Amino acid sequence: MKSVVSDTHIKAIKTGMLSTRDITQAVVDTLVSSFLNSNNPRIPPLVVDPVCVSTSGHTLLDPSAIDTMVHSLLPLANLITPNKSEAELILSYLSNSSAYAGSNFSLGRKEITSLEDMLYSAITLLSFLSSSSFSGHKAVL
Repeated sequence: MKSVVSDTHIKAIKTGMLSTRDITQAVVDTLVSSFLNSNNPRIPPLVVDPVCVSTSGHTLLDPSAIDTMVHSLLPLANLITPNKSEAELILSYLSNSSAYAGSNFSLGRKEITSLEDMLYSAITLLSFLSSSSFSGHKAVL
């Protein structure tokens, strides 16, 4: 990743399945060290597909990586694209995280079963992204 970043003008970045905490942290560290400096204080638009649960419900992300994904990678993202199972996992994780108790976004429902639930979940995830210290446009698809 460092070779590509140093040799190519990057206009946007998209992540896919990262599978482990170490890989997820390496991506975060490379993004921060490569882009957040005095010469270029912004990460190019970042799309994070938080591949952690398949549509059929199989776990694809090591449980130890969820914290790193939620607290380190997602805040850097401009757009996140979770499927239903992934959104439920992230929302459940956030609702159980004491770090977000009393924050400016609300958590509650974790199971997504209706269009209303989808909208509520997207708004909740967007509120979480917008609460990060990293500026820029934020969206949830």
